[in-house]
Amino acid sequence: MSGMKTLAAREISKNWSTVLRKNAGAEVAITNRGQIVAYLRVLPRRKGHKIQIPDFRKRIQARFGKRVLNSDDVLWLDEVMKSRY
Repeated sequence: MSGMKTLAAREISKNWSTVLRKNAGAEVAITNRGQIVAYLRVLPRRKGHKIQIPDFRKRIQARFGKRVLNSDDVLWLDEVMKSRY
């Protein structure tokens, strides 16, 4: 444990991408008020590996087809959702 890097939970939540980049391939202890609450093992980044983004338009069309809400339906739905909370 003596060689393990520690980070505060707040630092991780505010600088997530920086933490991942700086600690790639390492294990980090996450602390909250000085107490270790979790361990994070950051996997090394694979160079040149592109993430395939799903085609959301095709996914929506497959699920809902060509159904579209008109403006009256959207206003009604908005009012219903407001009344729930």
